[in-house]
Amino acid sequence: MTTATAHAAATTVVARAVAALRPLVTAQSLNGKGDWPTPCEAYTVDLLGAHLLDVLARGEHAARRAPWKGGVHGLWGHFDEVAGQLVDAWSDPVAWEGEVDFYGGRRPARFAGGIMVMELVVHGWDMARALSVPFDADPDLIEVAFHAARENEALGARDFGAFAPARLPQSSSALEQLAAFTGRDVSWRA
Repeated sequence: MTTATAHAAATTVVARAVAALRPLVTAQSLNGKGDWPTPCEAYTVDLLGAHLLDVLARGEHAARRAPWKGGVHGLWGHFDEVAGQLVDAWSDPVAWEGEVDFYGGRRPARFAGGIMVMELVVHGWDMARALSVPFDADPDLIEVAFHAARENEALGARDFGAFAPARLPQSSSALEQLAAFTGRDVSWRA
C-alpha cells in the first residue's frame, strides 16, 4: 500500500464507522428504549449514548489539536451533530499525523483515530445486541478497531477499567472476537 493510499484509507475509516452505527441510533429505533440494558455492563442504552458522545467529542478535539474543555452533555439526539464533527475532523489527512493530546496524555494521532473506530465499532455491536438487530461492520473497520484495542490494552486499558477481562470464545466472527477481547459476553442477548 502506498503512503497516499494509506492516507486515503485512514481519512475515510472514521466516516465508515459512523455510517455503520448511524442506522441503530435514530430517534425511531431508540424510542422508549433508553433504560434497556446493553452488553457493556456499566451502561443502559441512554448512558451508552452519553458515554459515546463524550468519547467522540474528545476524539474530535484531538484531531483538531483543540484543547479539551469538557464533555458533551446529552444523549443519542446529539449523535449526528457530534459524529459529523468527528468525521469532518478525521477526514483531514493532517489529523492522522504526529501526536495529539488525548485522554490526558500525548498519543500518536493514528492511535487516537483508531480508538475512535474501536469505540464506534464495539459500541455499535453493543447497541445491536441491546436492540436485537444486526450490526454490519466491514472487515477493514474490525481490523482497525482490533488493532486499536490491542494497543489500548498494551497501555493498561484493563488495569484502568476501559476493558473488562477478555472472554474469548472458541469460534466466532471477527466482530465477536473484538467484542470478547474488550470484555463482552458474545452470548449476551437482550
